[in-house]
Amino acid sequence: MNMRQRLIELPPQCKLAALITFVCALVATPAVQAWALLGQGLLLVCTALILGVSMRTMGRGLRIEAPFLLLAALLPFLADGPTHTVGPFELSESGLQGAWSIVVKAALGACAAVIVAATTPAPALISGAYRLGLPQLMVEIAAFMVRYGVVLREESTRAAHARAARGFGSTKLGFLDRLRVWARAAAALFVRAFERGERVYVAMLARGYRGGRTSFTPPRSGTVQDWSIAFAVPMLAIACALGALVRNQ
Repeated sequence: MNMRQRLIELPPQCKLAALITFVCALVATPAVQAWALLGQGLLLVCTALILGVSMRTMGRGLRIEAPFLLLAALLPFLADGPTHTVGPFELSESGLQGAWSIVVKAALGACAAVIVAATTPAPALISGAYRLGLPQLMVEIAAFMVRYGVVLREESTRAAHARAARGFGSTKLGFLDRLRVWARAAAALFVRAFERGERVYVAMLARGYRGGRTSFTPPRSGTVQDWSIAFAVPMLAIACALGALVRNQ
């Protein structure tokens, strides 16, 4: 068995625990120690190359970082402390450091999550979360999102086809008009999703549901070798974080 297949077939609870550990090491790394963040980024690049996760997939996953980028863009203008003059702008030094920290750490954390998600089926991740003993309510919510996300995506696709059949793509609408149509479609999808969720919940109660684990297949137990392989990258990330903390003192 090659290394790629060995990593992909690791139990999902091992992958989740490794992801959480890596993110904790990432958060603990001082942003001013750029070499440590660079080292953690190189670890992710090597892992992605071994697992065959394309840069295109990583790029799509980074779209979730957009709200953090907006916050980071505002920090240099809102934070207090010493400032630097850049053209007509006065940028806060602490704000620039905070923006750098948010952008880099959010990007690396998102990349780590994308690597795990791209190599592990969603039901397996839910089963791994149960196995790790994560809060039951949160895991149940995630499980139902997995189950009915496909249904909502299909409804969204049907709505898009209906708009196309009515000439939405060919009509010369302005940006605001298109935005109004998309907003109405999103509102309609939200109402349908809410109503569907209510019906599903009532049906589950009628069938005796009182909370508890869903019917996802439980994963196999992780061996010592599985845990050792899964934690190879997080331990190196922890080493980078500890080195950065020591140098930052």
